[in-house]
Amino acid sequence: MIAWLLNEYVLLNKFQGLMNQATAGQFAIYAELGVVALLWLDAKGHYRQRLPFWETIRHILIISFAGFVIGGFIQFAVKSLSSRLWLGFSWVFFAVFLYAGRALVRHILHRQGKWQIPAVVFGGGPTAKAAVRALESEPEMGFRIVRVVPAAKLQELSKPSDWRRFMRAFDASYLFLALEGEELEQNRSALKAMVRERLPYSILPPWLGLPLCGLSSHHFMMHDVMLLHDTNRLQLPLSRLMKRTFDLVVASAGLIVLSPLFLFVFLMVRRDGGKAFYRQPRVGLNGKEFMCYKFRSMRDNAGAVLIRYLENNFHAAAEWKKFQKLKNDPRITRTGRFLRRTSIDELPQLINVVKGEMSLVGPRPFMPGQEIFYGDDFDLYKSARPGITGPWQVSGRNVLTIQQRVALEAWYVRNWSFWMDIIILMKTIPALLKKDVAY
Repeated sequence: MIAWLLNEYVLLNKFQGLMNQATAGQFAIYAELGVVALLWLDAKGHYRQRLPFWETIRHILIISFAGFVIGGFIQFAVKSLSSRLWLGFSWVFFAVFLYAGRALVRHILHRQGKWQIPAVVFGGGPTAKAAVRALESEPEMGFRIVRVVPAAKLQELSKPSDWRRFMRAFDASYLFLALEGEELEQNRSALKAMVRERLPYSILPPWLGLPLCGLSSHHFMMHDVMLLHDTNRLQLPLSRLMKRTFDLVVASAGLIVLSPLFLFVFLMVRRDGGKAFYRQPRVGLNGKEFMCYKFRSMRDNAGAVLIRYLENNFHAAAEWKKFQKLKNDPRITRTGRFLRRTSIDELPQLINVVKGEMSLVGPRPFMPGQEIFYGDDFDLYKSARPGITGPWQVSGRNVLTIQQRVALEAWYVRNWSFWMDIIILMKTIPALLKKDVAY
């Protein structure tokens, strides 16, 4: 990690020194700025811990943007004639090459067998299962789960020497504690022995269903107690204003830029007969219904066709009950099938976004009567504007059951952040290219 840090420091100063054409005095300032940037990344755990992919990207973008702003202020303060454009590009290149450099080092270490860390997960309940799924979804972190051990095994590890033998037996270098509430209390002595042995570990608290991304921690002096505050960011006035402003600006620009495509699709749909646009009632913010716009992809008598098809096809009826969708839907026209596979039929919903009925990112809007599938989570759903895209679309789309979709959307509302919306938008296009899950 020391070589990694030095490499990034040299990289930062190379871009800031050469691309900004800095004088000796300015270069010293940029060098100090580079030290601050790396210290900030270190404080966020970049040189001591393995961080999830999107958390790493967020930190790199934050420090790059901050460097651009501070660098611009320095140029203004010293009345430098250096190009502001080069200043901006230097920080963009820094962000790109910083991550690329890390990826290269990670690849080299992986090929040499030095990147992956053999790890053991303690626990056998829902938290442990969720922990394994989460760790396996982040291969870049480099943790290789060698064993999932039941919490009862902790009863045998009451001394530091027991822990040393355990780690050697499994050839493990890291521990993940994914214990349920009562298991933490029952194995307190074993956990104290683990701490005394100074073993590297991480804790995955048994807080499934809580808004973890919005929790902030505080500590009490001289007490083994942590205070966690929940910040419901989606309900904060400034956050809602920021999300709405972003929606309005991007949706308005999208309608202008995509107007030629709208015209082309309009003409293609009209060739199939009937109207080009389709309006359907959906449930939105605060549970109020609104008319959702789409390019028409179904036949005019779609409702009657669906009823007859489900009555005469047992397997299709079971598929509809599970997913609320059909892979081979008899209602869809030839043009409509293409529109659905590419999700072009959803583009008119930009109008709903401009009107304030929808957001670019949010829970998928459902039809009236489908509230039953949401159960208690319906209160979470109606607290946010439904989105054109959302966690469902980028996490499996139509291959997910309705229950899995509800769980994802409830998680999104509980843990919303503006950065999360950016991530989902970035993941939407690759998700659309997976034709096997788009229909």
